[in-house]
Amino acid sequence: MTWGKSVVFISGASRGIGKEIFNSMLEKVSEQSVFLVLARNEALLTELKSQGEAKNMIVEKFVTDLGHLQQKTLDDLATTISKLEGDYDNLFVFHNAGSVGDTSVPCSKILDQENWQVYLNSNLISMILLNNKILAEASSKKFKNRYVINITSLIAIQAFPSLGQYGVGKAAREGFFRSLAVEESDLRILSYSPGPVDTDMHTDIHDTTYDAGIKAAFDRKAPSTDVNRQTLTTSQTVGKLMEILTANEFTSGSRIDYFD
Repeated sequence: MTWGKSVVFISGASRGIGKEIFNSMLEKVSEQSVFLVLARNEALLTELKSQGEAKNMIVEKFVTDLGHLQQKTLDDLATTISKLEGDYDNLFVFHNAGSVGDTSVPCSKILDQENWQVYLNSNLISMILLNNKILAEASSKKFKNRYVINITSLIAIQAFPSLGQYGVGKAAREGFFRSLAVEESDLRILSYSPGPVDTDMHTDIHDTTYDAGIKAAFDRKAPSTDVNRQTLTTSQTVGKLMEILTANEFTSGSRIDYFD
């Protein structure tokens, strides 16, 4: 792959894997590339903006809660893309934002409609709306190559106690991108499973799960298990993702795990 002058969208850009993707892409794309960073925390996005501009990049920030995505955010994103001038080699869309859901009870006990609606809005519906709005404005006529990367999880394909809501969201996302890949053959689409990573989400699962086995598995000193193998740093897993993108040999619509 030639990284070149690119437009890079990252959701959940302010922390964890999203921030590591931002840092890695800063080192790969050419100067005057455009970064569109989205998260809830404006102060952290402002830090990214300063960091990117110091490297002669253009950084636009979008502050939003994906559980309650506003039409204005979608419109502002579309307007920003439509006003881009000049030629760009690549579009990269990193769908990283996500939450683990309610792990305090079995999924059969999550009876509140709003609980499910907010979770699906945040982790599935908002992602689809963002994705489709971006692709509508960033057409293949504007970009030589368009890449869409969905950050997924083992939980999308293998069930574990207390992670039912999380699995629903991740499995549905993968299903959407498999369909998109067969419908839009000019896109390069990858669902990347980063493995268990030392992030706030990892801690949240340990602290909130009702299941003793999952709590033990997500202890930082726990031995390797199916649900929580070797705990990785964000640098390790994003480094692997960058290697996969550089080689550019994956089948569009497929999933690749860090441990594959």
